Amino acid sequence: MPGCIVTNIPEKHLGAFGSTHIDDKSDVIQKRIDGFQKFLNYLMDHPVLCASPDLDKFLTSPKHEFESYQ
Repeated sequence: MPGCIVTNIPEKHLGAFGSTHIDDKSDVIQKRIDGFQKFLNYLMDHPVLCASPDLDKFLTSPKHEFESYQ
């Protein structure tokens, strides 16, 4: 959205958590979940972004519809 600063979405790869050797993948998964939840909360708490039709499409569309929307 023009004029809005949006934080980066959390990284998908394991190296994003600062370790090249991961013993407990469930910990990595939980960190990813927590990061994505924080990202979504940021978007939904933002006075402009929460009303964005693009955000609504991202959150509510089936994958095949969203891909064609992009």
